[in-house]
Formats: sequence, structure tokens, C-alpha cells
Amino acid sequence: MKPEFIRLKARIQHLLAAPSDHPLRVSEIVARLRLPPGERDLARRAVDALIQEGAIVRVRRDRLLLPSQADLVTGRIEMNARGFGFVVPEPASGRSADGDLFIPAEDTGTALHGDRVVARLHADARGNPSGPR
Repeated sequence: MKPEFIRLKARIQHLLAAPSDHPLRVSEIVARLRLPPGERDLARRAVDALIQEGAIVRVRRDRLLLPSQADLVTGRIEMNARGFGFVVPEPASGRSADGDLFIPAEDTGTALHGDRVVARLHADARGNPSGPR
């Protein structure tokens, strides 16, 4: 991976980590970073790479933010034969120290063992973080 691509990914993450009144679109990221026309395609590829890595997530209307800003966790799901699963957070999600996230059987959707997933956090009846309901 080229150094300028790595630097651009870091700049995008830094921009998204800054306080903002709304999640940003790729065009807004390009404008705020003041990228020349020749680097706009590179910015789109950097955004796609960050999404694939789980470092940023795409939310409604193609807006982007960090997973922690939307109570989202990215990771790999480990399925149990009884249908429920656990999301093992990726380091980029910022939750790896908090442990795995329980996903009830009715909320696993079409996920298969080992799939990369994004889960929204909520608290269970005891206040422990849990997956979607």
C-alpha cells in the first residue's frame, strides 16, 4: 500500500473523529480535506478500504462515521449450533477490550459463522451491552 494512501486514510479517520453536526458524505470529506481533483478517486478508494476494515461505517443516505459514534460494533460473528452468536469486535471498532457481544438467535439474520458483521449496541435488562433487538 502506498504511503499517500495510508496518510489519506488516516486523514479521513481524523476528520470523522472531529466533532461534527452530522455524518459526512464522501463529497463533504473531499471538500473538507481540500483534495485536488486528481485525488478524489483515491479518496473514494480510501473510504471503501476503511469501510472494509471496519474503521468507518456507512449509515443512512451514504453518510460516514466512526462505529463508536453510532453505538456500532464491527467484528466477526461466531455462531452457536443453537442459533445465537457472539460478535468478536475488531480492534478498529474500539470495543475489543469490552469483550464479545451476544447476539440472540432471532437477531442473527442471515449471518454465518465467521462473517464480518456490524451490530448496534443496546443494554439488556441488566444493563449489559447486547446486540440488536
